[in-house]
Amino acid sequence: MLLVLHDSLANALDQNTVLEALEMIALARREGKHLVFAKRDVLKSLLNCSALSKRTRQVYSKIYAQLAEMQVYLQTFTRRVEVIALDTGLSSRLEKHCKVISVPARYFCDSALIQKTVLLTENLDDATLYQTITQIYLKWNKLKGIAILFEAYAGGGSTTEKAYQLIQDKQERFCLCLLDSDKKSPNSPLGNTAKGVKKIDNSNQPLCEYLILGVREIENLIPTQLYSLVSSGDINRMPSVHFLEQLEKTSLAEARKYLDIKNGLKLNDILQASKNSPFSKDWINWLKNVSALDIAIKKTCLKNKACLKGKNCDCIITTGLGDKILEAVIKVIETPTKDQPTQQKIVEMVDPLLKAEWEPIGEMITAWCCRTSRISTASN
Repeated sequence: MLLVLHDSLANALDQNTVLEALEMIALARREGKHLVFAKRDVLKSLLNCSALSKRTRQVYSKIYAQLAEMQVYLQTFTRRVEVIALDTGLSSRLEKHCKVISVPARYFCDSALIQKTVLLTENLDDATLYQTITQIYLKWNKLKGIAILFEAYAGGGSTTEKAYQLIQDKQERFCLCLLDSDKKSPNSPLGNTAKGVKKIDNSNQPLCEYLILGVREIENLIPTQLYSLVSSGDINRMPSVHFLEQLEKTSLAEARKYLDIKNGLKLNDILQASKNSPFSKDWINWLKNVSALDIAIKKTCLKNKACLKGKNCDCIITTGLGDKILEAVIKVIETPTKDQPTQQKIVEMVDPLLKAEWEPIGEMITAWCCRTSRISTASN
């Protein structure tokens, strides 16, 4: 997180709470856990403050020397923390493109808040993919010198909601929660987990924030070429990969965002839903243009909006890639070899449709989890 030291701190260097907070914030920057920025006049006041430790002043001295190159952070990040002297409570406001979270200095007197940002996801594999997405986002936007650091925390189902509530109520850690939308089509409702977190989120406790994916699940964010790579030679998975390849070449490409990648989709899944449900309506509209795809759909069933075989439906729109597909993709990402994709190759796999989904994810994670290299200082 980018921590911006407010001007008021320079006028409150006679307060123990402010001094303790400045020591902690310097430690966070020295350890490379967060970024720190302040105006030149504020930093000059800190450098001349004998009440601060020698090591802390060395950190602020190095920040002072890097101010010119750090200006871009203020223009780039969509979230930042403003550390203030007055104990007026937590608050947030919008400034142009950025949400500014105002945090009184006393919150930083406890070392908990300077620890790594918590990244709360469905499981740890999710966190690994999000890290890759963010690293690629940094490349796209040429944000050199910035790295990502977080503490991955696995939720899943109702556990995610409970964990978010706990972290939010404690007000001791920065936390970003990433949620599958579980939307089966563009106009379908959010899933229970996303709805639950959205309901309990408290704007008066802005140390935590959530982001709901613009796709059904994290599996919908993975490039088809990557699926092809990990599924090569697998007779059970390749038909699904071929379907995705066909889908992306048609005007129905948006449907990929809502497809059940793991379990696949049958016509009966759509027709057994309420005829007035957004899921049924959206998919029936898509299937009217199904001729562009190499799949066998019984026109009678589609016309009558009723499956003749029910659970034995053999109108398979696509088979699934299985529950373990994300795990297989992560294994490839984590251990690149001459036969496996480098990060640059993954960049080339991301089409415009996926890039539009990756960008806001990378932008948000960068804002909440940004860091840079550690600062070396002499001990007291």
